[in-house]
Amino acid sequence: MLSLGYMADRVVDHFGNQFSGMDLSFEIEHSPLGTGGAVRQAMLRCQADHVFVFNGDTYLDLEVDDVESYWQKHRVPIIVARDVEDTERYGRLKLRDGRVVEFFGKGISGAGVINAGCYVLPIGILNDFPMGRPFSLETDFFVDAVRTQRIDVFVTHGHFIDIGVPEDYARAQIELAGLLH
Repeated sequence: MLSLGYMADRVVDHFGNQFSGMDLSFEIEHSPLGTGGAVRQAMLRCQADHVFVFNGDTYLDLEVDDVESYWQKHRVPIIVARDVEDTERYGRLKLRDGRVVEFFGKGISGAGVINAGCYVLPIGILNDFPMGRPFSLETDFFVDAVRTQRIDVFVTHGHFIDIGVPEDYARAQIELAGLLH
C-alpha cells in the first residue's frame, strides 16, 4: 500500500494496480496528515496483525525476512536503525539492551545509530490519535512511546540512502541505477 498526497494521481497513473509482480493499493490523503496521520489512516485497510512502514524518501535494502522473524518471535514495535559515520543531519537513537530508549534531534555530530525510516508496527498502535488529524509518527508518537513502552530496535546492515537532500538524491541516481542492472 502506498500512502500518497501531493501529485498522487501521477504515481497512480504511472504504476497502476501492479508493479514488478506486486499488487498495489493506494491510500490518498486529500489534506496533509503527516507521517503519523497517514499511517494511522492506511492501517484501517490492512488485514494482518502488523505492518512494515517505509519512509518514501529513503532507500533501504532491508533484511526483511530477519525483521519479520524478529516480529514473529517478540511481537513488539520495531524501529529499524542504521549505523552511520555522522548522525548530524538525521538525529540519533539511544539504545539499551536491544531497545530504543530515546530519540535525539538533528545536530549531534559523530558516529552513531539513526532511525532508518522503517518501522514494524502492530495494527492499532496509533488508535489513540484521532482519525484524519495530522501528526508526526516520529515526534508525536515515538519520542514519548520509547519512554513508556517497549520499542525494540533492529540494526540493519543493508544499503541506505536518505534522498531528502539534493546531494544524496544525485548519489542515489548513480548508486541505485547500478543496483538495477
